[in-house]
Amino acid sequence: DKADIQLAIGGLAAVPALFLAGMLVDDETNVTLYDWDRNAKLWRLVDGSDDRKRFELLDGAEVDAGTKEVVLAVSVSYPIDTQALRQTFGASMPIARLTSEEVLADRYWSEEKQQAYVVSLRDAIQKLMSVGVQRIHMVLAAPASLSIRMGMAYDRRLMPDLIVYQYEKTATPPYPWGIQMPTHGHTPAKVVWSDSEQFAFAPRCG
Repeated sequence: DKADIQLAIGGLAAVPALFLAGMLVDDETNVTLYDWDRNAKLWRLVDGSDDRKRFELLDGAEVDAGTKEVVLAVSVSYPIDTQALRQTFGASMPIARLTSEEVLADRYWSEEKQQAYVVSLRDAIQKLMSVGVQRIHMVLAAPASLSIRMGMAYDRRLMPDLIVYQYEKTATPPYPWGIQMPTHGHTPAKVVWSDSEQFAFAPRCG
């Protein structure tokens, strides 16, 4: 019985893979999340105190009614570089931003705080859906445990098609690949590759 199973998850991997891992976990399973504490050099439960810092309101100034595709830049542990977004997705792709009140690494050990961030992400996606968005290109700078938790909360049946990208600072473009998540109409997850010449937008799959 599912109630008899306790699943522990922790990992160091590319953000798209962590998000996908979260999506593949049955949301009825009892899950405990761990993350790597870089200071203490050990795996640690996400059970710290809550500092009450949260996301700021969604900045969707570039997203007009009827927009079908957007970049959703989610800055949690590091700020997301606008130039890197433009180099990858072009000048015409609308960008929506969800930014932590305090964009710093190693501040997300509270489960209550992580759950609040997940709620804000879901709310932001629903706001994008309300203006007609059907596909989201997500760029996420977040700790591993929060990336997994966000994947667990993404509703593949009701939310838009989703591709989560990996940042490679020295690559051209800086977001050279992502994983198309298993949402409705895209049952298997698959890797998509982006290059500046063809990003009009038709990612190559493999």
